[in-house]
Amino acid sequence: MADQVYYQIQILAALKEIHKELAWFRAREEAKDKAQREGLHYTPHAPHAPE
Repeated sequence: MADQVYYQIQILAALKEIHKELAWFRAREEAKDKAQREGLHYTPHAPHAPE
């Protein structure tokens, strides 16, 4: 039982990290789209970006 709870916590932690990375990529794509619509050049600036 304790092992099952441990693994569930690990899975939830991994999903939380994936969610954060997906949010970052989504925001980057939205910024690119906005820049393109406005005729600007998109330059990423995110020192905290996932590798």
